[in-house]
Amino acid sequence: MIVLSREGTTEVLEENQRSSFFSDDLKYHTTVEKIYDKTIRLTIDTNRLTLRINEMEKLDLDNDYIYDVSVKLIGITESNAKLIFSSMIEPYSNIKQDPIIEILEPEEIIEEETEEAFEGSEEYNQLTELFQTYAKYVVIGVVILIVLITVISIGSKTNKKPSKKIKKYISNLFFEEVKK
Repeated sequence: MIVLSREGTTEVLEENQRSSFFSDDLKYHTTVEKIYDKTIRLTIDTNRLTLRINEMEKLDLDNDYIYDVSVKLIGITESNAKLIFSSMIEPYSNIKQDPIIEILEPEEIIEEETEEAFEGSEEYNQLTELFQTYAKYVVIGVVILIVLITVISIGSKTNKKPSKKIKKYISNLFFEEVKK
């Protein structure tokens, strides 16, 4: 277990040796994957680094635009790499700091792009026209339903059966609307 400090902690790791450390209460794993003559290949969780002797690399482990850890290779022997791990809090220097950063989820980005690309397209126009056609049929059906309910309720209030004229009128009205 590597204990991080601002001053730095020296750690000697063998090739393929795995160690771990805590940063902001989260546990991270580090492995020296390969030791070469003047460089090493090191992995810290998902970050893969190649370090030369006396080279330092800063890492932002939690993707908050602030470097959390630095690692420096200070020496190599045949089977060991001597590293200094340091904790740090250092904002990126190459980004503009905005007071509010809006982070969009991938679904939101896809939704916005799709909506903009779809409007005005031929497919959009065809679907709009189809929707308007179906809307007309729905309105006609609702009107017919209201007329039928009205006729039936009037007929039932008078305790009479609907006359043949009313039945014929309703059937003609219904079948004519469907034919249109």
